[in-house]
Amino acid sequence: TREVIKSQAAILQSYWLADHVITTIGWRKDKDYFARLNLTYPNNPTKNRFRNGEFGLRSTPPFNVEGEVESYSVVVRWPKRLLRLPEGTDLSMFYNESSNFTPAGGRITALNQKLTPPEGTTEEFGFGLSLLNDRLNIRYNRFETRVTNASFNSPSYSAAYGNGVSQIAGFWAGERNINPGIDRTAEIERLFSPVPEFRDAYGFQLVTNANGTFGFTGTIPPGITDTTDYVARGHEVEIVYNATRNWRTLLNVSKQETVQSNIAPNTREFVEKMRPIWAEFASRPRANFPAGYVPGTPLPPGTETVGSWVQTNVLVPYATTLANEGQVS
Repeated sequence: TREVIKSQAAILQSYWLADHVITTIGWRKDKDYFARLNLTYPNNPTKNRFRNGEFGLRSTPPFNVEGEVESYSVVVRWPKRLLRLPEGTDLSMFYNESSNFTPAGGRITALNQKLTPPEGTTEEFGFGLSLLNDRLNIRYNRFETRVTNASFNSPSYSAAYGNGVSQIAGFWAGERNINPGIDRTAEIERLFSPVPEFRDAYGFQLVTNANGTFGFTGTIPPGITDTTDYVARGHEVEIVYNATRNWRTLLNVSKQETVQSNIAPNTREFVEKMRPIWAEFASRPRANFPAGYVPGTPLPPGTETVGSWVQTNVLVPYATTLANEGQVS
């Protein structure tokens, strides 16, 4: 892979009313350029080293995504000339509002849809109190941070599209190598019917090898992931005491609560599309029929079926994942 991020940023800080009000405005723009190259084993078995130039990745890859973020903050200092505080005391209040953007390249869904990048916003306000001529400083702030489209590793997602579709199709494609009289081509077509874009995107197809055996080709690329959202709210108190020129004591106390929502929307889409097909094939072997199997006869005891495998490896982890919706993380 090669990823290039080009960024521009500017910041303006202004002082108003004899420095009693300080404002800061920030702006940033990021452009992400991303390319991924899938390598196969070289035809020359003696070639076991590559140099960067042999990969064919351009110095600036194709454009992937861009985003702009802004931030605003204001600090209001106590007007000592209008209303005096005790000697050696100062007070200020602040408010910050900012946004964030992660130009993450190469993230896709199993249906080969590009994922929008993670984004976030933070809002916080509080005050700062200085005592004893800056020897004792107390700062309090309350904040709320929202993150959308954060990467989320859904355990049932890779099981669903990898082992629950493409691997099953690979087993069934090789059925005629074990039982020449059983052709499961129609079952493979039915298996892919709810997600044709999944099959088309990664080139899954039946093949007849040079030695006359049957197989299945196709490559699932890296970068498939799911997303989730978070909301974090909390308080923070920081106390710093400068005892002497060489000794400083710091106390930081914080309390926050993070709630997860919109968990794994791409897993939901894929699983719900495939659920009727898995149910249709529930009683059939996930892998191959036993050698010499006669269609219509009972399966040998202990045969792993599509239904039992999907229940254990997809649907149970899937339900567990969705149960975290709205819960405190």
